[in-house]
Amino acid sequence: GGKSWPFLRVVPMGWSWAFWIAQRVHAFQAWTSSGLSFDRLIHDHAPPPSLSDKVPVIIAYCDNLNVAGTDPAAVNAVKDCVVAHLRGLGFGVHEETNIDGRRGIISARSGNLEKSSLLSNGLLGALALLVVMLKY
Repeated sequence: GGKSWPFLRVVPMGWSWAFWIAQRVHAFQAWTSSGLSFDRLIHDHAPPPSLSDKVPVIIAYCDNLNVAGTDPAAVNAVKDCVVAHLRGLGFGVHEETNIDGRRGIISARSGNLEKSSLLSNGLLGALALLVVMLKY
């Protein structure tokens, strides 16, 4: 009669709930390790928060983690906390791309800079964005 908690190492590809579970787990782990309040997590049931206060936001989608904001130091700090936490849980973080819209610099730690080059400097403006790809 008590509650049951499933424990899965993997879920079957194509299973209708697989993506939903992966998305929820990823978003929850990213948010709880970020040190940010829940309103800084961009999700489908609320409007996105303003970036005018220089506090970063988290955009977790499937196996992609994005930390965005207007203060590059704050964005990097949040990204570093979340990535360390995800690695500690066993997630394989395999790509990190840093985009500094103020200075017009795009850098990738994994060498996949050609993927990032599709973005134009004018599109980003003063936005600092870090993209982290997870390997499930």
